[in-house]
Amino acid sequence: MAFAGNHHNLQTLESYKLCVRCNKCCKKHNEISYSYKEIIHNCSEDILLIKRKGSNSLWRPVAPLPDFPRPFKYVVCWYFTEESGCTQHGRKCTYARSSEEAALWNVMKDENLIIPKLVKMIKQNQRTLQSKSQEKRGQFDCTLCQVHIPNVEDLMNHCFTVKHRRLIFEDTSQTWKYRDPPPTYKDQKLCERSLLCEYGDNCTKAHSQEELREWQKRIKASRKRARDVDEMGLLSYQDSLLDEYRHSNDKKMIVSDTLPDVFITCDP
Repeated sequence: MAFAGNHHNLQTLESYKLCVRCNKCCKKHNEISYSYKEIIHNCSEDILLIKRKGSNSLWRPVAPLPDFPRPFKYVVCWYFTEESGCTQHGRKCTYARSSEEAALWNVMKDENLIIPKLVKMIKQNQRTLQSKSQEKRGQFDCTLCQVHIPNVEDLMNHCFTVKHRRLIFEDTSQTWKYRDPPPTYKDQKLCERSLLCEYGDNCTKAHSQEELREWQKRIKASRKRARDVDEMGLLSYQDSLLDEYRHSNDKKMIVSDTLPDVFITCDP
C-alpha cells in the first residue's frame, strides 16, 4: 500500500491484510473476532478489519483513533477480554483492543490518516494488485463468479451472461416485500388508482407509499452494486450504458436515433 510515510510504517502495513466490510458480509464471533464471506450486496463498508499475513486467526476490527488522549505509542488494554471488553473502563476505554489494532493506530497517528482515507487506499491497492496479477498470468479473474477468463474478449462476453448479471442485479442479502421497481427508474410515482388499478401487478407506478419507499431503497442499492462492480471492471458495456440511461435526466444524450450532422448510409 503506497503512501508518503516512513519506512517503519510501510513495513508495518505490509505485515498485515486490511479489508472493509459491513454487518451483512461479515460475522462477529465475539468482541474482536470477525470472519467474512463474499456476497454481492449494498455494502456500507463501515467495518475496517485487519489480520496479520500468514495467520490463520480471525479478523480484528479497527475503531477510529480516540480523540483524546494521543499517546506517543498506542498499546493493548491490560483489562480487555474478548468476551467482556474492557473490564475497567468499558466503552470509554481509549486503549487498543488487539495488537493488530494498536499497530494500525500507530501508523494512522504517525501518518495523520483517518479511516475513510485508509479505506480509499485499501481499495486502490486491491485494484492495483489485481491488475498486476492478471497481467502477469495473462488471464482475468471474475471474483463474483469465481472463474478465470483467458482474455479480454471472453471477459466482456462473460460479464453479460445471465449468471453473472444475476449476481449483480439480484440482491439476495434480504427479502423484499413488494414488486420489482419499474425499468425506467426516473418515472417512480404513486398510482392515482392504486386500489382500483386495472393494470394490477403490471402497473409501473407504486400502489402505496411503502412500496415506493422500497423501490427507492432497492434502486439505490442496485446502483451502488453496479458502481462497485464497474470499478472492478466486471460490468458489461450494455449494463453500464443501461444504468446511465435509466438515471439520466436527458436520455437523448445517452441514446438517440439521430445525431446532428451525422448521416449513415448503407450500400446495397
